[in-house]
Amino acid sequence: MKQKHILYLAQFYLSENQSGNLRHYYHVQALLKAGFKVSVVSCYLDYMTRDISPEYQGKKVVKELIGENLTIYKTYAYPNYGKSVASRIKNMASYSWNAFLVSLGIKDVDLVIASSTPLLIGLTAFGLKFLKGKKFIFEVRDLWPDTPILMGTLRNKPLIAICKLIEMLSYRNACAIIGLTRGICKGIAEKDIPKNKIFFVPNAADLEIFSQIDQNRTMGIIRESEDEFIITFAGALSLYPNLQNFVKTAKFLKEYKNIKLAIVGEGESRPLLENIKQQFLLDNVVLYGSKPRQDIPNILASSDVCHISLGEGKLFEMFLPIKAFDYMAASRPIIGAIPKSEISEIIKKAECGICVKPNDPESLAQAILEMYKNKDKLVKMGINARKYAEEHFDRAQITNNYIEIINNYI
Repeated sequence: MKQKHILYLAQFYLSENQSGNLRHYYHVQALLKAGFKVSVVSCYLDYMTRDISPEYQGKKVVKELIGENLTIYKTYAYPNYGKSVASRIKNMASYSWNAFLVSLGIKDVDLVIASSTPLLIGLTAFGLKFLKGKKFIFEVRDLWPDTPILMGTLRNKPLIAICKLIEMLSYRNACAIIGLTRGICKGIAEKDIPKNKIFFVPNAADLEIFSQIDQNRTMGIIRESEDEFIITFAGALSLYPNLQNFVKTAKFLKEYKNIKLAIVGEGESRPLLENIKQQFLLDNVVLYGSKPRQDIPNILASSDVCHISLGEGKLFEMFLPIKAFDYMAASRPIIGAIPKSEISEIIKKAECGICVKPNDPESLAQAILEMYKNKDKLVKMGINARKYAEEHFDRAQITNNYIEIINNYI
């Protein structure tokens, strides 16, 4: 029997040891294990810095062969984006167009998997269907253009109309649609897309990576003394997490000298966080920058509590931050400044933490103090977190479901 060949379109494809969302890496590994040949088309921008590394300067496409069945094509995308809507559009458009050109030259493809964002990758997949007759599965990790519209960053009415046209073209022409959260799946169904072609495939918890970590709050990258009480945020410092209120929370905790707020990650909101820290002289907030993926177990092991921040509004009700899966796999209690949402319901069901309203630093400080003064309860919360992750977000089960979907459409 001829080996089936899958073309996987994902703007950022990270390797196992890189910091960031490894969803694509694990999906591709599952496809290889299931016997498929896979060609990945990504861009060569550095995921954290959004710049072009020296080894890629001046190159249009770089081809990497990994074993017998995996080929990775890295192409150009507009760098240093994010400071304006225009720069984001240039980034998305340049990657999607170059991915289309590269994909046209990849032979004997049986199925295309196109992961959005960027939304324009749906147009790339549609072009391949129109010109080469290739079926495609459209993965939606963020509802576009709904997200930037609700955030107020996309206001141009003609541009909104074009984005909505591309969105519906992608949904209607895909043979199947994968949604990252239940809220995303619901949002797609509300656009009159048949529910029987929409599948929920969440991120998974890395249970094996975190299974051996020391539960005794080890000294390490972020812990300098045994008596510190550390609340850690570990993830990308994008505009979504609303982390400025996490930093402002430190104002209300100054008298507690051993309470520290640790922020591990890089992103566009870091200058804002640094400014708040300096403005209010917050020595109890430490920004550690980005750390390699292999350091995250040690960082979470050094933490007493882990933090999730989101904004208010309908947009954030469907968010299911990937950092929550790491926290739960690491048996860490969670303190969330989040609206009623998918993640708040999980924390409630799992009995693994405390949630307060977003945009209320004083309430968040009070919740932190409640945990600080009742440390005996944190162990139970951590155990509950791990148990819930094992029961609901086991990577083996989720990837099995993913492969089943692929097999039904190839």
